[in-house]
Order: sequence, then structure tokens, then C-alpha cells
Amino acid sequence: MTTRLPRLAPGRHVTPAHGCCLLELVSALADEEWTDRPATVHPVLGAVARRVNDLSTPDGRRALLVFAVPLIGTSTARCADALVEHCLRAAGRPRARWTRWWPALAVHRATKEVALAAGEHRDEALRRLLAECAELCRAVPRRGVSTWDE
Repeated sequence: MTTRLPRLAPGRHVTPAHGCCLLELVSALADEEWTDRPATVHPVLGAVARRVNDLSTPDGRRALLVFAVPLIGTSTARCADALVEHCLRAAGRPRARWTRWWPALAVHRATKEVALAAGEHRDEALRRLLAECAELCRAVPRRGVSTWDE
């Protein structure tokens, strides 16, 4: 018997038959409704993961499969500020006042800047960024309700 691994693709997909992104795979593994915004993943970490998925090359995207399980269960982490700070630092950008109110947008933009700065090594840079962000979320205290920090 052979086991087929899912093939990750950029963007959102209506059903698994149309393909899947990293977070849609996470939603399936976590036994949630099919979505690219699974409740089990911290929303800001989800923004990083969606952007990493979409900016990776097809070969780089295959290497993202190992992140599916570590993303599960991060929704209650108090990590939004740490994620924004880390992504902005990785992109070489200072923190702007608006990033407090739109942390997902801040990491979305910073992740693209990391990819652009890495050039032909973007897959490695994106995987490193996602690994570091996932570790940040797993290393911080949890809270009882899965909403935005503070």
C-alpha cells in the first residue's frame, strides 16, 4: 500500500480535490472544517504560514509539509506582538504604529520582504522564518480564549 502526501499549492482551495495550502492541510489534520484559517492556529502565525505557502516555489512548498502538525494548537498563545517584532526584524524594518492594530497585515508584508531579499534562496529563508515563528508561539504562555492578544 502506498501513501500519497498532499500536494501543496498557492492560494485558497474550495475542496481538497482542488488542491490545498498548508493551512487547509492543518484544518483537515485538526479535524476542522476545510479552511485556510483553522481555529487551531494563532491568527498571526496563520498569516505568516499563508504567505510562506504562497511565496514558496513548488519545490519549496513540498518542504512545508513538516510544519502542518507543529502549527496545530498554537491558537491560544500570546504571541502576536512577538511574531510582528520577529517578522519585522527579519525583514529589516522598524515597527510602525499601525502594526499594533493590524498585526496580520504587518507579518504579511514583512514575509514578502524576507522572500524578496533572499532572492534565489527564498525557500530556505521562508522556511526558517516559519519555523522561528512557530517556535515563538509554542514557547509563550497560553490563555483560555483564542482571540487576538490583549
